[in-house]
Amino acid sequence: MLRISTHSVLTLAGGVESGIPRGFVIEEPYDSLSFVPTILELMGFPRETPPLPGKLIRELLPTKEMAGGRP
Repeated sequence: MLRISTHSVLTLAGGVESGIPRGFVIEEPYDSLSFVPTILELMGFPRETPPLPGKLIRELLPTKEMAGGRP
């Protein structure tokens, strides 16, 4: 596989109802293994034991300080 073939992009629709600001850009690279655990976390599903592979895309998750809001 060529290197360019291994690149992928995750695009989400931002806006008031999604809680993700329009035009929000995440600079840290993540791999495709981060998709499922992040979506499940956003949907409020309990964490799996053992955990799913891939790290959460923290920039998409609400912070404690935000009290339900997004950056």
